[in-house]
Amino acid sequence: MLRRIALPALCVALALASAAAAEVQPFGVDSVHTVVKFQVKFLGLVDVEGRFARCGGDLQWDPEDVAHSAVQFAIDAASIDTGTPARDKHLRSPDFFAADSFPQITFRSKKIERAGDGYVATGDFSLHGVTQELRIPFTMTEPLTFPAWDLIKVGCAGRIEIDRVAFGIGTKQRFMEMAPNGARWASQTVPVEFQVTWNRLKISTRRLLNATIAEKGMDAGLKQYRALLASPQAGEYNFSEREINLLGYDLLGQGKPKDAIRIFELNVENYPRSPNVYDSLAEAYMKAGNNDRAVANYRKSLELNPGNKNATEMLAKLGGH
Repeated sequence: MLRRIALPALCVALALASAAAAEVQPFGVDSVHTVVKFQVKFLGLVDVEGRFARCGGDLQWDPEDVAHSAVQFAIDAASIDTGTPARDKHLRSPDFFAADSFPQITFRSKKIERAGDGYVATGDFSLHGVTQELRIPFTMTEPLTFPAWDLIKVGCAGRIEIDRVAFGIGTKQRFMEMAPNGARWASQTVPVEFQVTWNRLKISTRRLLNATIAEKGMDAGLKQYRALLASPQAGEYNFSEREINLLGYDLLGQGKPKDAIRIFELNVENYPRSPNVYDSLAEAYMKAGNNDRAVANYRKSLELNPGNKNATEMLAKLGGH
């Protein structure tokens, strides 16, 4: 349940039952708002706290039928941080996590079930080269939509206890001996807490329209765009200025300036106060050989943003300054 990172374990696709696949929603981790922390009792005296700074994962979530949900996550063992560099270096060493030999701590669910007001994920937990089946209880919040970010977010939190000795962590004799008070150098059971913010990107209209335009032409693409915008599910799709602008540049890259013009005009219609959309439209007109319209749109872009150096340079080039 953790941040998407470039780790091989995260490249394995999740298998989902077909009946509810249409309802399953894919999420990745918002790493800035994700915390994975632990505490270890030192000599039975005080709790030493730590966290893992780099972690990532994927969630396939169907709140209506959690049996079709799945999660996998990976933690970078070398990212352990207890606030003391020397101790962190020792924890990365073969005495403990052996991070060079076992760089990942991973979990992959086999099933997710409801449990009271929350859920339980049962799956394979791998640490220090040892894999055991664990049950991880967690709770989920209701999703929140943030139109400005083109994101849907959901929160997840839970707590488990790990028997570090069962995974071969810190098992050398000097770390297993008892102190005079009967406590070990470090407690054997380590509580781990996680709080995760998951992001679900809205469906890319750029990809959808690109495919439709390639197969059926621009008119069909524009018809699809307006149908999606008017549908009850419109909030699920990305209609941002940037998304549509990128579609226009896709078409320019395909040698279709006239189609690109129609897409950029759509952006001008939706974002009439954005200097960027006029700049892009001007570029498409220029590539289509219509310099007069290019000049008019570069001028509009410059009017909205007098600091637009590209518009100034292009107007000079086109003789429109």
